Amino acid sequence: MDFIDELERLRQMRDANGLTEAEYADAKHALLSRPVPSAETQALAKLDREWLAEVEEYKIKTKSGSYLPDQIKWTQTAALCGIIVFLMGLTIYAFVNKKGMISIYTVIPMAAFTYQLYLNAEKKDAYQAGLAKYEARRSALVDEYARRNGDWS
Repeated sequence: MDFIDELERLRQMRDANGLTEAEYADAKHALLSRPVPSAETQALAKLDREWLAEVEEYKIKTKSGSYLPDQIKWTQTAALCGIIVFLMGLTIYAFVNKKGMISIYTVIPMAAFTYQLYLNAEKKDAYQAGLAKYEARRSALVDEYARRNGDWS
């Protein structure tokens, strides 16, 4: 967070009666007395903030929370695959025993579970590509600053 954002946050807290005038003055003084980060540090911090915002787009949201696609547990994937195989078996059974009548109650859930697996795989690929791009940009920035300023990290 840069200085302007931090000052704005302090002002909003004061206006909402979250801070007294004395607390606001102390926090503002502490903020303004900090050393100003270098342009390199600010650029890296900005890149990191942009990546954190981008990560939110890759998250898979469920009723129990959200998680990144690379955090999918094997048990979840195995359970979805097991349900798909079970529903396929029911569909084949219905097809064989009812002379061509496929139950819509097995086809629709099977399609829904298969589509969910596809979406999770697609988000995982997009997340991995975005992560590789972010790491390459960050590494390039660090390398550029190291060449320009000597041993910078």
